[in-house]
Amino acid sequence: MAKKILFLCAVLLIIIKSEAQIYNIHNFYTQNLFYYSPAHTGDKGQLAAFADYRNHLTGIADAAQSATLGIHSPVSEKMNLGGLIKTERVGLYESSSLRFDYSFRSKISENQTISLGINGGVLQRNLDYESAIVADPSDPTLLPNYSRKTLFFAGASVNYKLKNLSFDIGIPYIYKSTDLLNTAYFSFLAYDFYSKNNVWKFQPSALAVYSSSEIFDSYFNFLINYDNIFWLQPTYKLNGSIVVSVGVNLKKIGIGYAYETNSGVLSYIGGASHEIILTYGFFKPKVNTVDSLYSETGGNPRLKGKINGKTYEEYVSSNNYGFYNDIMELTDSIHKQEVKRIKEKNAALLDSINRAKALSDSLEKARLDSINKVRLDSIEQAKRDSARQHALRHLSDEELKILQKGVHFQINSAMLTSESRNYLDSVAGLIKKNKNIRVLITGYTCDLGSREVNLRFSVDRAESVKYYLLQKGVPEDRITTDAGLDAEPVAPNTSEENRKLNRRVEFSIIRE
Repeated sequence: MAKKILFLCAVLLIIIKSEAQIYNIHNFYTQNLFYYSPAHTGDKGQLAAFADYRNHLTGIADAAQSATLGIHSPVSEKMNLGGLIKTERVGLYESSSLRFDYSFRSKISENQTISLGINGGVLQRNLDYESAIVADPSDPTLLPNYSRKTLFFAGASVNYKLKNLSFDIGIPYIYKSTDLLNTAYFSFLAYDFYSKNNVWKFQPSALAVYSSSEIFDSYFNFLINYDNIFWLQPTYKLNGSIVVSVGVNLKKIGIGYAYETNSGVLSYIGGASHEIILTYGFFKPKVNTVDSLYSETGGNPRLKGKINGKTYEEYVSSNNYGFYNDIMELTDSIHKQEVKRIKEKNAALLDSINRAKALSDSLEKARLDSINKVRLDSIEQAKRDSARQHALRHLSDEELKILQKGVHFQINSAMLTSESRNYLDSVAGLIKKNKNIRVLITGYTCDLGSREVNLRFSVDRAESVKYYLLQKGVPEDRITTDAGLDAEPVAPNTSEENRKLNRRVEFSIIRE
């Protein structure tokens, strides 16, 4: 009985020592690459959290058990932050670790991205001496200065993506405060295949954990994913173990279970290993569309719009947590963006109004108040000057009638009709004949339209008349323009006929 206890303790010590040396890899790494590679920090495109529990070699007393809680998220377009807490117990040994992760993701070209990740943390290890059955008291691993340690570490990894190909390489312990954590390396290679309708995804992948030229372990996986709702993955390990993992994603929540058979000598004394993971996404990702929405491939339309810089296929394949299952909602959002763009292109007037409204409210109000004040001052001055000048110059009745007639316009227009041009020919002759007068041209609108629109048409109508008079030889220093908007109507704005009378340009003599 004592030999059996010593044998089991030795096996468990070998396991925990190996775990510390070659960087513990759990069975959900294809769905949760952040667990072992800091380059995948924030790869879910939103604030994502997970909880993982693993029970190793059930049936062996005090077999290895571990629990992990992690969270990671993008903080900008290229930078991401995350962290995790892990506790592990094997026999008399207990360890707790805290890790912080950072990654920087950059787009090399349309189909290539590279991510660089670093992490650092602290690990606290303890031994339960009170429960220990010591066969050799002189064993140096039982000394307090050996078994109770606070260890510091730092690691790094790189991820490269080319279309559907993804490759990772990393060193978990670039820096370590003690030789108890031996330097290890890992590499991961995966490629995604899709069915014709993009509902099914198949991903063969391989993971290798090694030191120098000696490979400690290798994993070969084949992931089958249906519409990012259900997934199944068999895994073969080089040590002979076989793992079957399954999972389901329900919108923001995902859950997975892994069953691992044992191999070698441990299969005779221990049962299978079990692992479960729970994932959650806190927010929906932002959706950005670029280029045209659809492209024709073999006669069937395929979604070409980009979602966070990825195509539909890349977007679905890169999110195995199941945070973004409502693809219909995303495509509907893209469709609305396209409809909005078409409406904006076909509505020039609406676009002008929107640009005017985009101005600062305070600056726009100050500008309009200033224009209105100048307009009122000009009108009052024009009235006073006009009355005085009419009395002094004794213009003929015919000339007064010409000035009082004015010019009228269609709604939403500043164009001169042929009738208006004939009339302005007479006005031009009058101004050129009476070389001692200066004329104020004031443009008006009816009550339809916003203040910004009426201001624009008032200015345009006055400038249109001014331009025509200049073309007819009237000196520019003899004419001035002003905007009257819908003030001072000549008729109540109660009918279209009256409004037509108010859409006008008036002439006033302002000084000799």
